[in-house]
Amino acid sequence: MCSSVTSGGDGADSDPATQPYLKINPHLRFYNNQRGYVLTRIDRHEMKADFKTLSTVRSPGATASTKATFVIEDRVPGLEQTYLRPYNTPRSAMRPDRDLLQETIDNETRRP
Repeated sequence: MCSSVTSGGDGADSDPATQPYLKINPHLRFYNNQRGYVLTRIDRHEMKADFKTLSTVRSPGATASTKATFVIEDRVPGLEQTYLRPYNTPRSAMRPDRDLLQETIDNETRRP
């Protein structure tokens, strides 16, 4: 599943390994805060999903790149992550886990 391409503006790259959504939703396998879409290909041997992210949603023709790829092979149970674009943590983005988790909950439960 993927969010709307332009929901919430541009968003920002994030490290899925530290994402609070994954900690409070154990059924999720991936999260990134950039906007984009999922490109899915299905053939006789596998289903492959590329999570594409856009550099910006504010400009037509913005660059799209693959953030992560997941594959389900025929007759092999389970989902396999086969690619994750590296994330470079900006120093200003480093915050305690507790603060990030609370901000995530606040953002998702706040009414417009």
